[in-house]
Amino acid sequence: MTIGQRLTAAGPRRGEIYRLQFREIGGHVLSGPHFAVVVQTTRMASSGTTLAVPVTSSAASGHLDPPYLVHASAGDLQLAWDGWIHADQVATFPSAELEDRVGVLPGRKLEELDRALRFVLEV
Repeated sequence: MTIGQRLTAAGPRRGEIYRLQFREIGGHVLSGPHFAVVVQTTRMASSGTTLAVPVTSSAASGHLDPPYLVHASAGDLQLAWDGWIHADQVATFPSAELEDRVGVLPGRKLEELDRALRFVLEV
């Protein structure tokens, strides 16, 4: 890919799932090692930063089915467990901090995540 005339490295793509270390910032925000779904547009893949949302295996409010949580099966996440994607916890990370890529969220789940992000961001 190029930006202007400069060649740029390929980076994370929208919907990809990576292992990531979320920083401790307090409150009810997830921290520590979690998997994360990249939510920025693929057009930003060459950026030095990445927007991502965490995935957790348990969500205290999951049983309430809030519009900012997306339930995903182990198969959807390409992990050993079902989980919830937290659209309410969008975070920016240096792209270099993304660790192991485990897969890509299926299109139908990415559409659900888009709806959850629209609820959170009113876009």
